[in-house]
Amino acid sequence: MKKHFDLFNSLNVIFLSIVSMITLLPFLLVLGSSFSDENTIAKYGFSIIPRKFSLAAYKSIFSNVSTVINAYKVTLTVTIVGTVLAIAITSMVAYALSRKQLRYRNVLNLFIYIPMVFSGGIVPFYIVIHKLGFVDNIWGLIIPMVFNPFNFFLLLNFFRGLPDEIVESAKIDGAGEFRILLSIVMKIALPGIATISLFYSLAFWNEWTLALYLINKTELYPLQFLLRAIMQRATIIAGSNAHFTGVIPAESVKMATVIVTIGPILLVYPFIQRYFIKGLTIGSVKG
Repeated sequence: MKKHFDLFNSLNVIFLSIVSMITLLPFLLVLGSSFSDENTIAKYGFSIIPRKFSLAAYKSIFSNVSTVINAYKVTLTVTIVGTVLAIAITSMVAYALSRKQLRYRNVLNLFIYIPMVFSGGIVPFYIVIHKLGFVDNIWGLIIPMVFNPFNFFLLLNFFRGLPDEIVESAKIDGAGEFRILLSIVMKIALPGIATISLFYSLAFWNEWTLALYLINKTELYPLQFLLRAIMQRATIIAGSNAHFTGVIPAESVKMATVIVTIGPILLVYPFIQRYFIKGLTIGSVKG
């Protein structure tokens, strides 16, 4: 029996290793193509190992280093501040609506669920944001995203799976609701908090449509929006005249843009991976 179990584990490891290598191939293809010469890409297509090494794509992106660095600062500020606010708001709302003593909690859950199905549209959204004074304001990149219904329901199910006895014993000891949430519940629910933290941080990091709608000042451009503008400019210039082919690295810029934007996320993810996996599994099935 043990031999069969060891054989299954060995085959499982081999299979998952092959799958992992296959899933890594697209990233290696993007990485290799970002260092490829534009003429080589046009002639031979994308490749993992560059046929002709070139840094033209990265030189094009970082041609104005100060602008890129400023965009990184804006994106980091939006991601960090936005994620902290989002976790605080989502946790408080999810904890309150997970308590059975709260009246009309099902009605409130319904109101939160409605935006997942129906949207008010871009024009009403812009009118509200404009009235609040968030146009050409960094808060316009943060406030609209500090509460996500999907993340709320994920954390709500996690909180509902926590034993009621823990909360009741804390109340007997004289702890208030906020103290219970901060000192007990959030520590126990760390995997769930880490999971939605990753979701929120990815959403803030990758968001560029808010900048398209709300930001006109160049100094407030987030990284994603700036790189999108650089990529579009390179594509337009390269396509407008055949003379620019091979000089303006349109295709390699697209690949380099992916590498520049996902770098910080790749550095953060390994540290919260174990919480992320546990957060997705715990709370998904109650009982």
